[in-house]
Amino acid sequence: MADITDPENKSDIIIGMNSELSDVTGIGLPFVKDAIPTRAIQLGSVITFDFDATRRLHMIICHKLGLGGWASAEQNVRFGLDYLNHVNQMEDSDKRRKFSIVNIGTGRVGVRDAADPVGIKRAIADSHLIVDLFVFTPPVMLADVRAARAPLRPVRTWSPNFGEEHLRVSAVA
Repeated sequence: MADITDPENKSDIIIGMNSELSDVTGIGLPFVKDAIPTRAIQLGSVITFDFDATRRLHMIICHKLGLGGWASAEQNVRFGLDYLNHVNQMEDSDKRRKFSIVNIGTGRVGVRDAADPVGIKRAIADSHLIVDLFVFTPPVMLADVRAARAPLRPVRTWSPNFGEEHLRVSAVA
């Protein structure tokens, strides 16, 4: 299976996202276009949405836009993954989720802004969360997933400094 959004992938989806929630063309586009942060989004934060009836989409805020914006991406990815692991471990064993993650830093913005995908992949491997890695495939990643997902509903946001917070989201037509 090459498409992380394929319904055959029963795992939650994890993607990397910039702190401005902008310049997005892939999986996260339908979610960020309607998200209105209540404050500046801190690097290392995780924003979680319902993706479809059974899966969630977790955005790890791991970089800023622009050259040098990926400087601490490895650490931010690790923070986010370890947070997801902590939340998952708090669940009863029969309610624990499985996770899949895109190859962060290898997309259009990562290449443009000089991400370190090898360092990010090392952070993914070193985290406590067990994930299946999906490699970026442009035709798949740029697919329109809006029709396949449930109405936009944020589940939770978490940041290293503020803990869990609310994220305001406008109505989806």
